[in-house]
Formats: sequence, C-alpha cells, structure tokens
Amino acid sequence: MSDILSKMFNQDISRRQFLKRVAIGAGGAMLASPLASMAASCGGAKTVNIKVLAWGDKLNDEVNDDYKKIDGNSVTFTIFTENPEAMAKIKSDPGAFDTVFIDGLWANGHYNAGTIVPIDFKGMKIYDDYFPQFADLAPWQLPNGNTLAIPHAWSADGIMYNKDEVDIGNNVGMDILFDPKYEGKVAIYDSFYRNFLNVAPAVTSAGIFKDMHVKASIDGGPEEDAYDLSQSYLDQTLAEMLKARKNFKMIWQDIDEITRALVSGEIWLAIGGNYITQNCLDAGATNIEFTNPMSHDIMGWVDGQCVIKNEQYEDNPDAVLSWLEHYHNAESQVKIIGNTWLASTSRACLDGLEKAFPDGKERVAKLAARDTSTVEKMSLLRPLANPGPFQDAWAEFLAAG
Repeated sequence: MSDILSKMFNQDISRRQFLKRVAIGAGGAMLASPLASMAASCGGAKTVNIKVLAWGDKLNDEVNDDYKKIDGNSVTFTIFTENPEAMAKIKSDPGAFDTVFIDGLWANGHYNAGTIVPIDFKGMKIYDDYFPQFADLAPWQLPNGNTLAIPHAWSADGIMYNKDEVDIGNNVGMDILFDPKYEGKVAIYDSFYRNFLNVAPAVTSAGIFKDMHVKASIDGGPEEDAYDLSQSYLDQTLAEMLKARKNFKMIWQDIDEITRALVSGEIWLAIGGNYITQNCLDAGATNIEFTNPMSHDIMGWVDGQCVIKNEQYEDNPDAVLSWLEHYHNAESQVKIIGNTWLASTSRACLDGLEKAFPDGKERVAKLAARDTSTVEKMSLLRPLANPGPFQDAWAEFLAAG
C-alpha cells in the first residue's frame, strides 16, 4: 500500500490518536482475553480460537470472555493503528487473522483484493437491531444481498462548539467557522486536504458528491473512487480561509490538545469527531456539544468488522459467524461502546446505553448518534486524486497565520 494511500485514508487525526491511545492503554500490540490461551474443551468437541485484527477501542475482555460461554470457543485480539497496516498484515499471512475491523471504503478494498468474504448480515438475528442506514450501507452491499462488513461505529466530520458562547442556530454549515465574532476561537485539525473538502461546500457552489467524487489511478494502480477539487473551487475556498485566518487560533493534532482547549474555553468552535465531546464531558465540561453541518454535503467514517477469507472460515464458518453475532449483539455493544463512547450504529445499543448509565441519554445525545439521516449527506473517506494543489494551499494557509 502506497504512502499516499496511507495519508489519504488516515487523515482523521483525532480518531487515529484516540485509537492509538486506547491500544497503548490496553497493554500494547498483542492483546487477548485471559481465557484465550487456555485449551478449551466441551465434551471432547473441537474448539476454535477466533483471531481478530482490530483498533484498540474494539477490545473488551468481558465481551471476549462471554464468548467462551457460547460453545467453548475463545478469541484473541491483535491491535493495529492504521488501515494500510491491517491490509499489509492480512496479505502477508491470511491465516493469521479471522476477522478485521475496517474504516469505510477499506471494506471494498479488501473485497477487491480478495482478502474477505461477504456476510449474510440480513440473515442474522441482530440485523434488525441496526439502523438501516448502516445495516444497508450502500458501498458495502453486494447484488446478492450480502454485505462486506457488520457496522460498529460512525461519525461525520462535524462541529464541536461551546454552547455558552456559540449560537449554533438551525441548519448549520461549516461557514460558521468564518464568522468574525469567533476570531481567535476556532480550531481545525492538521490535515492538508480534509479541511478544504469539508469547507468547500459551505463557501462555494461545490458539492462533495457532484464535484469532488472522481475515478482516478492512485500511484499508478487501477482506477478507484477518489476525491478531487477543481483549482477554481480550491482557490475560492483558500481565499475564504485566508480572509478569516485570524479566526483559526489552533491547528490541532492530538485529541488531548483539543479537549483541553475546549474545556478551558480557549476554543469555542472546532472541526472534529463526535466522540471528542465525550472526552470533554469526562473532563467535567457539560457545555461542549456536537452537531452535524447538514446544510451541505459532508465527509465522515463508518467502521465495521469483516470476515477474512482463509482456512478457518472454510473449516469453521459457524464459529466465525457466531463470534460476529456475539460481538455485535446489543448486550455486547453496550459494554464496548460504554467504555469508548463512539457513536454506535445499533439502535438497540443506544437504547441499552441510555438505560445502563445515569447520564446515558446525555452522552448519546452528545454523539448525535441517532441523527442517522446525516449518512445521506456523508461521503466515506477516500484517497485524493491529486494531492499537490491541496498541499500547496495548506502551506499557504499555515504561512498566513
């Protein structure tokens, strides 16, 4: 996988740092439930160990241990931090893992590369627990009705704001970041292209779906879905960003950095993922909210779990599928999401979270997790067809600060 692909698909700095921090906090690169290494037996029946390749936020020892109670099978987690890293691991040794978590269009990349097998998600009893926008996520659907991944969590590129200082109004767009009354109170993350694509639909006539989606060969490879922005639209967007340059006090790289700035009141407005509002709540700030800028097209991500095409699936498909059903049922998801507070794709999980935690309704509301109509205006992450102009524009924006 090329360096350009790595950069393009993984520019959500906040999420990458979050997952890295969770993985480190969980104990490093290789993690397993305490029972994973034990030789399980149940009346002499063959037992199976399901090997999962995942981001750190997906690991939950209680859920893993509960899985053993189903039929004596166990599960082992290996943690990764970047989508290209996972792809490389699977290609080098398909038998090393049985399922993998992916982000957005990476499921399609895995399927095209022949590394995963489709899932009969509609045939699972948990299917109806999920919001249709995610259960039937269009890019993951195949003509035969199967899907490429079971959805787990999601976020649009949205706006975090201090409700005591910002009048967010109705039908908000990214153009609120340019309002002169917020001079010195706005933060955007350190991405050489993501900000331009987020902002362009709000300050020009460009639309992500009608103007920015293209087919392009990345690094000489086959044509694939990519982003581009004409020089005219890019120039217009940069001009607006430069005009409001004094608004943008912070170019943030780390979730702890933006959390502190929002909690302290140093920053009132920021582009980021919904889960950062949960960090603020954990830090004692109840005045930080999240909203999806629904007045125009936006970008975002949906992640989910795929089944790897290997000998394990050929020999023990029921065991692999039972793991998927166990991991993604509402009871398990409440335990997993209740630790990480990502926005669940499961309606049943959100119902459970609201009941299980004293402040569950507040937390779910802060995630805007039930605002699933957002998906209709949300483009999944994809690479850039032509990075050069974005890099030049970003350098000019930074130099003007």
